[in-house]
Amino acid sequence: MVALLAKAEKAEVGGIIYQLDAASATAAVTSNTNSSGFNYPDISGSVTIPETVTVGNIKYTVTEIGNSAFYTCEGIEAAVLPESITKIGNYAFSECIKLQSISLPAGLSHVGMGAFSSTALKELKLTGDISVIAAKTFAGTELEVITLPSSVKTIEEYAFSGCDKLREIHLGNSITTIGDNAFARCKALASVEFPATLSSIGKRAFINCQALKKLNLNRVTTIGENAFEKCSALADIDFGSGELSVGYSAFAECPALKCLRIPSNVVKLSQYAFYDCLGLESVRFDDGETTLELGHAPFANDPMTNIYIGRSITTTNINDNVFSSNKNVARLTLGDGVKTIPSRLFSYMQALEEVNFGANVSRVGSDAFASCPLLKTVKCGNIVDWAKTDFEDAYANPLNYGANLYIDGQLLTSMVLPEGADKIGGNTFPGYSQLTDIIIPASVRSIGQQAFMDCSSLRKVDFRGSVATIGGRAFRNCTALAEVYSPSLEAWLDNGFETALSNPLSYGAKLYAGDALIEDTCMPTGTNNINDFAFYNYSLITNIVIDESISEIGRSAFQDCSSLKEIELGAGIRQLGKNAFNGAPLATITSRNFLPPTFDTAPTTATFSNYNAIVYVPTGSLEAYRSNDYWKNFANIIEKDLSGINGIISSEETPFAIAGNTVSAKTDLTIYSIDGKAIAGIQAHQSITLSEGVYIVRNADKSFKIAIHH
Repeated sequence: MVALLAKAEKAEVGGIIYQLDAASATAAVTSNTNSSGFNYPDISGSVTIPETVTVGNIKYTVTEIGNSAFYTCEGIEAAVLPESITKIGNYAFSECIKLQSISLPAGLSHVGMGAFSSTALKELKLTGDISVIAAKTFAGTELEVITLPSSVKTIEEYAFSGCDKLREIHLGNSITTIGDNAFARCKALASVEFPATLSSIGKRAFINCQALKKLNLNRVTTIGENAFEKCSALADIDFGSGELSVGYSAFAECPALKCLRIPSNVVKLSQYAFYDCLGLESVRFDDGETTLELGHAPFANDPMTNIYIGRSITTTNINDNVFSSNKNVARLTLGDGVKTIPSRLFSYMQALEEVNFGANVSRVGSDAFASCPLLKTVKCGNIVDWAKTDFEDAYANPLNYGANLYIDGQLLTSMVLPEGADKIGGNTFPGYSQLTDIIIPASVRSIGQQAFMDCSSLRKVDFRGSVATIGGRAFRNCTALAEVYSPSLEAWLDNGFETALSNPLSYGAKLYAGDALIEDTCMPTGTNNINDFAFYNYSLITNIVIDESISEIGRSAFQDCSSLKEIELGAGIRQLGKNAFNGAPLATITSRNFLPPTFDTAPTTATFSNYNAIVYVPTGSLEAYRSNDYWKNFANIIEKDLSGINGIISSEETPFAIAGNTVSAKTDLTIYSIDGKAIAGIQAHQSITLSEGVYIVRNADKSFKIAIHH
């Protein structure tokens, strides 16, 4: 009999069944269900597990409470475990509905899944070297306070879920992870402190913890979906210092939140993060350099009236109007940390009345302020800060709905950009009816597209220099424009108009260059080109003379000049842009170039709209013009002596002398062919021999036309 017992796997000692391991002389308490399925039906009150049991001639050390050992043992009210126990198995005391207390040994290192779930435990002291609180370990118990040893690093899913009476928990100083639903529905939990080691809080981890009033997230970096949803008493959140991402509906339905401050360490708020927080009055995103990512409608249905944003924002979904459900927001302030605003970010904010811009906004995405019908006030501290902002379209700009712009507290009616400002962004003043005049300093190198579109009261534009790029439709529908000023005609010709409506002359304004009204004029010496759209729709000029230094006339440069009757093209002209004179009622065209200038378009496209004009060309070039694919459309091409030379200049005042076909320089000279191409440069007291023809000779001060004959 002794031999048989020594080999047996199980044995009953003192009414408890043990699983025996003869090789290690250890024993584990195991279950004892009767035919009806009741586990230890005869045990009631308190049970004490001995440190050792002797079976046969072997003394076994009891080291474990096995899986489901006392599962559903409804009579147990208390349990005392010996110091030899190191492990408690899965569901070991689960559903012991009368179990109120248990004494755990100091050497305990493992507590299994659901070990004490659905018991009447009111207090528990955990010691030993436990690193994991397993899933459902204390779910549904009556614990009120629990302190975890510093060895615990992980609390798994549902570990304390449904502990209705749990008031506080001390997590120790080593925990890194709180699992999904770990404290779900702990309705009495009023206090929890997160150690600096904690990085992750799982989905629904504290959902419906109705007594939780305050949070300090310390260095948490991840908050899972619905983690603190329906925490109805939560009024104060310290987001700590970790680089934090907040999950879907993480703080949804927390009505006690009133003033929410989100520091710069928060890098993401997911969709519906603060959904239905019906007490929320204001939201502040602190200043910072880090960009904040917002999911769809993180504050959906929240009634706040004020929002402050101190750093740049991106959206999870492109073109997402993330604040559109916030129907009460009347005031929006953008701090100096905001550099970009994504498309549609503030669209459909139907109560928005005022927007304050910081100093560093450089780009605003399309439709950013679309459908904000109540916007009446826009503020910015400095006109340069406002002017440099690029709005991708008119609806990106909060002025689009007729708001007034205040610069440093003053209503803007005259825009005077200071010298040093280098740009005016796109769509900066769409439809701004208060603007009457603008001064653009010489330092400005670009004006964006539609910058002054629909400025119905704009009457005067003063360019203090040349602007290299003036974007498409920059002055579209500026129908009140009456005066445009440029420091000189040369400066005006250097403006880079991208389209016809980039030019403020398009609606009938008068052009003043150096305070002189531009009417009939000579295009000045020293200018290489007449840029695109330079005089588009300008009605005051009847005739123009193009200096021989100019080689190209840009696209639509004189298009629709309704009074232009005569033009003289200098000998240097090589190319005429598309529609250069289309719409001009020209009667006379004089071309001084022996080689017919080309058209920058197909021969059948209307560079000129009137091919009945008389065309005068230099003697000897008639056949070249008549056979040219571009010029042959003119019916009246006539040769004429256009040299303008009455004799050979050789007086003492000239900077050169001519003897036969040799030109001798008195000062440094440059010699050009009649079509404007440089042939040679010669220094003072040098000579050059030229072939027969007409040439242009220039020194530093003057130009001379000479004829060489053999």
